[in-house]
Amino acid sequence: MKPRAYQYKKKHPRASEEHKLQVAAVKYMNWALPGTVEFFACSNNPRSAITGALEKQRGMKAGVGDICVFGEGAVPGEVFVGFLEFKSEKGRQSPKQKEFEARCRECGAEYAIIRSLDELRENLEQWGLV
Repeated sequence: MKPRAYQYKKKHPRASEEHKLQVAAVKYMNWALPGTVEFFACSNNPRSAITGALEKQRGMKAGVGDICVFGEGAVPGEVFVGFLEFKSEKGRQSPKQKEFEARCRECGAEYAIIRSLDELRENLEQWGLV
């Protein structure tokens, strides 16, 4: 048996699917969203216990959507806030993600689970952003 440092670690296929979808979504939003709408990734995947502790001190919270979209809403002067959670076809929300979705809805923020670029386009159109 090879020493642990040399063992090949197989990547989680869902994580890879979600990563590819999110990268494609960012490219699409860079192209499609007007200048009055911004977005940013909510990185919430610490690489180690130490990194996780440091990020938590800086305000990282479990369950927050993958991307926050904000800016001028469909009505001029109206503020829009929404969160996108990217999932593979079989991916499911964690309990913390479900809690965050409920909190968004309570506060009037939009929230969508995205499994394809078509779903992303549909949600952005429904939200009046494109």
